[in-house]
Amino acid sequence: PVAKEEVQPKVLVTQASTLAPLGEAVFFDYQEAPAALIALADGTPKAYYLACTHFGCIVKWRPDEQAFYCPCHAGVFAPDGTVVAGPPPKPLIELNVVQEGDDLYVEGTVS
Repeated sequence: PVAKEEVQPKVLVTQASTLAPLGEAVFFDYQEAPAALIALADGTPKAYYLACTHFGCIVKWRPDEQAFYCPCHAGVFAPDGTVVAGPPPKPLIELNVVQEGDDLYVEGTVS
């Protein structure tokens, strides 16, 4: 039997013109899980599930520190999702951002 490919929903999150590089995050739920979309310093939009890869606590985006911070065990993630400090064993799970005109959508995870 041929495995059926799972379809990832495409969800409109925001407009690219509303994002300031390393400014406030746009928070949303994707597949019933909390997520956030930010713009990196070069303006590239990035989205992540907000579950810390340590114990699954919800991380907070801190634009003043330009980092995602986990309040449970002081895990810190860079704007690109990589681990900067603390116990998390791997980066945040990145969502695939699709830009169509000024609209930014999320569609599945980055493989």
